[in-house]
Amino acid sequence: MQDEANVGTIAELVGAKPAAVSRHLAKLRMAKMVDVRREGTFAFYRPSGEHISRFLVDLLEHTREELAAQAAVAARLRGTERIRALPAGTLGPGSPRWYWCRLET
Repeated sequence: MQDEANVGTIAELVGAKPAAVSRHLAKLRMAKMVDVRREGTFAFYRPSGEHISRFLVDLLEHTREELAAQAAVAARLRGTERIRALPAGTLGPGSPRWYWCRLET
């Protein structure tokens, strides 16, 4: 998390739209939590210090854990669970990327 990255890279990392990430980065910059370096039309962001870097790493880890827990609950509520990924097109054209099975209870 100490390296700098542009909005597109950060958006891909966190799974959000670049416009939303840009708005969040603007607020983090106003709070002096991130520094920005401009190179032509590109802006590269980095945490403003080691303590901010650790905080962002912890925040991302917490978010990933929370999203995984929510996905597990949603799968149980639907009565299905994703069991393994298959390459696209394995089951034929237009086939789903994931194979789902009904949970036996």
